[in-house]
Amino acid sequence: MPAALQITLQGISFVTAFLLIRTLSIADYAIYSGFLVLSQALMSACDLGAVSSIGYFYKKVERQAALFLRYFRAVVQVRSFLFVIVAVILYPALFFGSSLGSQVTALPLLIAISIATSVFQASYGTTATALRFVSPNGVVTSLVIEVFSSVARLALIGLIITLLAFDSARTALLITAIVAAAQAIASWRALNRHLPPHKEMGNDPAPLPRREVLSYVLPIIPGGLYHSLQPLLLTWLAAYNGGLRQIAEVSVLGRIGLVFGVLSFVVSYQIIPALARADSQAQFLRVYFKSAIGMIVLLLAALAGGFLFPSQIMSLAGAKYSALDAFLPVALAAAVLQIIGGFAVSVLRLEGWNRFEPACTILQILGQVAWILLVPINSTHDIIVFSFVSTSLYCLPYILLNVLGLLAPQAFEQRPSA
Repeated sequence: MPAALQITLQGISFVTAFLLIRTLSIADYAIYSGFLVLSQALMSACDLGAVSSIGYFYKKVERQAALFLRYFRAVVQVRSFLFVIVAVILYPALFFGSSLGSQVTALPLLIAISIATSVFQASYGTTATALRFVSPNGVVTSLVIEVFSSVARLALIGLIITLLAFDSARTALLITAIVAAAQAIASWRALNRHLPPHKEMGNDPAPLPRREVLSYVLPIIPGGLYHSLQPLLLTWLAAYNGGLRQIAEVSVLGRIGLVFGVLSFVVSYQIIPALARADSQAQFLRVYFKSAIGMIVLLLAALAGGFLFPSQIMSLAGAKYSALDAFLPVALAAAVLQIIGGFAVSVLRLEGWNRFEPACTILQILGQVAWILLVPINSTHDIIVFSFVSTSLYCLPYILLNVLGLLAPQAFEQRPSA
């Protein structure tokens, strides 16, 4: 059942993405994808490890719903605080740091829609993650919510295209925001059925464990913030060097990576909850290695298809983007590394092996800065190669930390102060 729902969800997302690519003009698709990336970056940046801490604390309290509720409420409060801070930084960074703002009409409206979408998606991300842990049917429930939301979004876009000859980035973004709001409301209602009511904590004088949540999150913040800004960095580079057309081309190549999206969902919805529920180290290792090997085999098979049939795959985007087939193999390779790195990071944070994350982030920053200074980045090809290099710098250190965690978990234990 979960596998069928995941495949259905990815299929709908793929159809919706390429319907928009083929329908919108290059300029409108650039604006749509730019603001969508901005929403997703804001959502990811305001998380900074808060959502991944849900699995860690669920495991720590040994699945006791009342105790878990306290941690969940603390996570929500920490994330809300981070959201405001990050939003104030990100929006000026994009529009005043590149030429994108001068190329967009109705900018205040698009910014408002983008922020609203981020709020709803962040809310859904938090509640859906908790639901997958606290409910035996949480994985299926959250997938059903997402499938219905995706169907509604595709139906609305298809209806408007058919009846109104729709070709507006604003309309597409507004539909995305409305569907995200419905998704967030549905997930909150589903989660409330599985957690003790908040009123049961009304007379509890103990403060919420915000400090404990923050101590878990602090080592993650540099890496979480840095990683969340990567899609935005690519948009900034495209806007700065090539304008709307280059933004659209980089985004289209990224959308091809949706073919790997089903594996991201498998990691979040099945593998990580299964690892959190493992009752022994032997069971944990079985799930870990079975998942890692299966994922790598599927990724390599999909990557081979991209190398063998680039023109056929790019034909899905239409004639406007037919010249991009030469860039597809590198874009797919970056998507493969992104999935593997995401799996490694999720395991790292589930187990609390996040002590050395700041060192990973420093390595990634130094590598990117060196590449920007030494290698020209002007064309779409240059940006795609930069994306591959950046993803490699993201993926490899976390794989090494996974190996260290499996072989010597004591290396991540906090040493008592003298």
